[in-house]
Amino acid sequence: MCRPPAKRKLMPEPPLRIPDRFLDGFSTLRDLSAEEAASLASAFEAPHDAPEGAPTLAALRSLAQAALPDRSADAVNDLVLAVLGLSYQSRSTGTASDSLAANVSTSPRLVDPEDLGAADRLRQRLAGLLAAPTVILSGATAELAAENDATFVSARTIVDVRPVFGPEPNDSPLGALLVTNLKIDFFDAQGDLQSFFVTLGLSELKELGEVLARADQKVAALESLMAEASIRHLAPTGD
Repeated sequence: MCRPPAKRKLMPEPPLRIPDRFLDGFSTLRDLSAEEAASLASAFEAPHDAPEGAPTLAALRSLAQAALPDRSADAVNDLVLAVLGLSYQSRSTGTASDSLAANVSTSPRLVDPEDLGAADRLRQRLAGLLAAPTVILSGATAELAAENDATFVSARTIVDVRPVFGPEPNDSPLGALLVTNLKIDFFDAQGDLQSFFVTLGLSELKELGEVLARADQKVAALESLMAEASIRHLAPTGD
């Protein structure tokens, strides 16, 4: 006598791995008062009418800061980055935003498993923000802009003065070099934050400035052509 096939046991969905850099942002969202959460949701629901056609990261930070005046700039920035990161993950993986919101809100790194009220509160807030027009448009723009091996995050320069001594170290320096160290932070293809360092002399620094100036001119020319063709310029999510 043949036995009926055993029923396959459905495995629970694995918990979402939340990058450490987003934990503070989700924690801030969790801890908002009801009034603050409503103010933030209302700010992100409002239609965005910037001339670029898409809210930049700076614009979203401004909206959030205006809605949360009692929160520090760092806390607001972390919150916005965490929400945009989750929006990007939803689009890039094809996972429903409601599902991601539910997964994040049950993470033991953010919510006490016994505190069901806090988990539900965070889930509702995340789901609402992920459905907001400004977040959807920014996430879509960022997804296209991030179709690269490396996506720019920030840059910083540090200028060193390096004295040149003769054979006698006690004598005054014969001269000095001015060396510029350029640090570029970027997200790699896996979404991990990386840094790249390069040393520039005065001539290299001038050459880099000229290259960037030419890039500005090319962008301005293309923006003009797009405007004539009535094509909206959707600026990537950045400053």
